[in-house]
Amino acid sequence: MIVVPGGGFRLKDGPGTWAEIEDGRLPRLLRETTAYGSLALYGLCTGGSCCTTPA
Repeated sequence: MIVVPGGGFRLKDGPGTWAEIEDGRLPRLLRETTAYGSLALYGLCTGGSCCTTPA
């Protein structure tokens, strides 16, 4: 099981999901883990800045 914290995807500023995807290490790790069989992936968003409209 892999739990990936969310946040920062929609606004694309600072650390967060968008930065991790752009960095490339997290997507590569997720691809590599499928070699070990099935993968349970959970995402977690606290409902903060990832879901709000910027002022």
